[in-house]
Amino acid sequence: MRLISGVIFFLFLLISCSKKQDYSKVQLFGHAGMGLSIENSFYHDNSLESIELALSINGCDGVEVDVQMSLDKSLWLYHDPNLETQTDFTGCISSKTDKELENVRYKTFSKEKLIKLNELDFNILKNKTIILDLKNFNYCTSKELDKNDFINALKQLPFVMDSSIKVKIILKEALWLESFIDNEFDILYEANSLEKWNTIIDVYPSIKGLIIKTSKISKSEVQNIHLSNKEVFLFEMRSPNTIREALIKNPDGIISDDLRGAVLEKY
Repeated sequence: MRLISGVIFFLFLLISCSKKQDYSKVQLFGHAGMGLSIENSFYHDNSLESIELALSINGCDGVEVDVQMSLDKSLWLYHDPNLETQTDFTGCISSKTDKELENVRYKTFSKEKLIKLNELDFNILKNKTIILDLKNFNYCTSKELDKNDFINALKQLPFVMDSSIKVKIILKEALWLESFIDNEFDILYEANSLEKWNTIIDVYPSIKGLIIKTSKISKSEVQNIHLSNKEVFLFEMRSPNTIREALIKNPDGIISDDLRGAVLEKY
């Protein structure tokens, strides 16, 4: 009996002293601030409040935000194609002037306002990374926007030229890649499959890296992309299990809809 107790104690000691897997190289990003459409987020995604809260959390390396362009060529933060799904206004941002958008509020308890990208306090972005997911299509007119308008607008932002703030651009449109690469932006290409990624990287080898759903890539495939000196960022994770699965793959970063959960899983 004493021997059995000793064995149980020894096994318990081994488990207790076992070191948690090291995820120190995996950066953590809040998806549109504290998360996209997740119940435990205090504020609406892409709002100033949500972004500032995310950046204040110890262990957060930066945020991903969704960027759309108004008729006045200003960059606004909003995820959905249509305003009426999430706000008290209707239509598409790309069909609205800045004046029309200035008083738009989200349909939330806090009624956060829609904000421009340049309304962010760039001081809180110091030594952080901001990932800009550019929305290149106006669903109200069924027309693609002008990539040069986006490039010009981005170049006017002071933090783009600030070396203490890292800026990465997410692009899904292959025809936009060359122009953004020529303007020396760090590009993450969003692919829905590794086959698509391999096709794109052969044509545009200067792309910084890949962004892909965590369910679409394995740990060994992440390692293979790293061998080609490219970065890998994973998204679409809301539960502790999917966060843990993403961390195990050792990407360069994960964009989580549960930032606090990601911090707990990493550390």
